[in-house]
This record gives sequence, structure tokens and C-alpha cells, in this order.
Amino acid sequence: MSEALFEECDVDLAEKAIPGNLKILEGFLKNDPDNPELLRMLSMGFCGYSILFVEGGDRKRASALYYRACLYGLAAIGINKKLETINSEELNKALHSVGKNEMPVLLWATVSWSSWVNLNLHKPAAIAQLGMIKSCIDKLEKEDPNLFYGLPYLLKGVYLSARSPMLGGDYIKAKEYFEKSLLSGNRNLFLTQYFYAKYYCVGTQNKELFTSLLNDIIKSTQQYPEELCLINMAIRQKAELLLKNVDDFFI
Repeated sequence: MSEALFEECDVDLAEKAIPGNLKILEGFLKNDPDNPELLRMLSMGFCGYSILFVEGGDRKRASALYYRACLYGLAAIGINKKLETINSEELNKALHSVGKNEMPVLLWATVSWSSWVNLNLHKPAAIAQLGMIKSCIDKLEKEDPNLFYGLPYLLKGVYLSARSPMLGGDYIKAKEYFEKSLLSGNRNLFLTQYFYAKYYCVGTQNKELFTSLLNDIIKSTQQYPEELCLINMAIRQKAELLLKNVDDFFI
């Protein structure tokens, strides 16, 4: 079911189908609450649904969905607590025990957690979690940086470019990680070009690169894996909208 959804190229059809499928998975989880595969699919599903269909129109709902996705992902590595109550010591202990096979669920927990924080940087409780998110990203980068088309590298690029230097931002290093992600994924995952444009290019006011990256998505004729069809088609729509409103992002 999960594979079929991500291979769906009809974006509108997928948007309508995903919520019902996620509720079915939550029903399965009630009968098997510690099932790591169910927790991984729920973390990936709620996170992906929010990125592709919710965040651009409803930040409050997107925030709630990212939070939910993160809790499922963290539960799979043994942390069953609200984000605001987790401390660095218990997170580091859990990360130490995470093996190679658990990297995919840690990946989606981290994407969700990072996305939630990015939407809540006005809250001290969210800012306080930046260090723990960095620990998760560093673990992913160390163990499997090429996972899901270089998504750990992309996470690091977003982490370094979505916040001010005072909060750990660094545009020079961010660019390096975005380029690593593009190389790792062979430009197959359009999410990389999109976030590269949205965070780094807007942050550095690089309009030329912004336009180039978004056109790379919109005009691409590259054959990518079937499992990326939904993600790439939805991101192509977002890229078209971002490029249409280019003057809103540059002085």
C-alpha cells in the first residue's frame, strides 16, 4: 500500500487517498503498538503528506502533522515522550543503540522533527530542540548519508540555512551539503532542488541560482525511480508556484 501510494503520479488522487490509508495504518498500530515497520510508515506518511499537501496552505495543521509524525518515528527507536519533554541525554542514549536497519525510521523522525521546529522558531521550546535535531542529523550523516537519495545531506543543508548564524546557521556550509545531496541522489529527488532554492537561495538572495534550480525541476525530462513519482510531481507543482512568485522573495 505504501509503495503504491508513492508510485502514484496523479497528485490529486494521492492527496485524497493518503489520509484514509494513514488512518488504516493507525488502526493496525492499535493492535500492534510496537511494530517498527508500522511506526516507520506512519512517520513517513504523515511527514510526506504534510510536506507535499499541507504546509504551503495551513502552517498550523502542518505543524501538528509533523509533530505526530515525529512521535511515531521516535517511538520506533524507544522514545515515547512528547517532544518538549525529551532531553539530550536520553536522546543520545537512544541514538547510540540505533542500528543500520533503523536508519530509515530515524530519517523520517528527523525530517518531521526538523520541519516542526522550522515552523515554530518563534517558540523557545522549539529553539531548545535544535541541538537534539543536529544530533539526529549527525547520526544519519555518519551511518548512511546517501539514504533516500541523499536526504541526510539535504537535512543538514536545510538545518544550516533555515536559521540565523546565532542559532547555528551557516550558508557556506549549507551550500556544500545541498550540493552533496544533489550528487548523492543524482538529482532524482526534486525535494533537494526545491529546498535548496527555498532556503539557501532566498537566504543569500541568489536569484539566478533560485531560478535555475526551480527550472531544473519544472523542465526536467530525467527518468527517475517509480517510488519518487508522487513526491516529484507534487514538488514540481510547488516549484512552478514558487517561480511564479519569484519577486516576492528577492529585494
